[in-house]
Amino acid sequence: MKIFPYLFLLSLLVACGPSVTERKAAVDTAFAEYQKQPSDSSAQTLLITLDEYSKSKAKIEDKNITADTILKYIALNMFNDSTFRLNEPRARLYIDACEAAVKAEPALAKAPEYLHHAAETARTLRDIPKAIELYDWITVTYPAHPRAATSLFLKAFTYDNDLKDFDKAGEYYKEYLSKYPNDEFSESAKFLLDNLGKSEEELKKMLEEKAKENVQ
Repeated sequence: MKIFPYLFLLSLLVACGPSVTERKAAVDTAFAEYQKQPSDSSAQTLLITLDEYSKSKAKIEDKNITADTILKYIALNMFNDSTFRLNEPRARLYIDACEAAVKAEPALAKAPEYLHHAAETARTLRDIPKAIELYDWITVTYPAHPRAATSLFLKAFTYDNDLKDFDKAGEYYKEYLSKYPNDEFSESAKFLLDNLGKSEEELKKMLEEKAKENVQ
């Protein structure tokens, strides 16, 4: 039996929305180092979109930086080593940037990955509506991508674990199992569907007992 790795994680970060000033500063800081570096046209489109989206005055004039480079740079700078938590303005900026990149060029090969990472960042920030919105974006727009199956499972898990809406969780677990019966999380989905409403501690105890049985 596969044990879903997110099952025992607790999201300890409580979102407290950054101010407009913080958002502007985060954008400006994130892009300042690229002022003298080259950028490509897709990155320029992303920056223009993000600039409008965030109301920042950050600009990049060069032409050979990729959108992937920009997103990686923001991602690398959104964890606060001193507090062991996400820097919320940076994390919000990363979510915004991922959305802007995909809106600017929906056919990007990595678009589902960008949206997936943005969704997981939103979930860590406890912005559950945004996480669900991004999961839906992936499943609707990129149904053939492997992240579509993962996103549907995570949507069900989010309704189950975060929102405690067990009716909807059950609905989405069933949809996931119907569409992706052999996916990597199918065993976890079956287990969670059979045990809807049980606490994390109860589930953990049951999984530990099953693990012991498998060892014997």
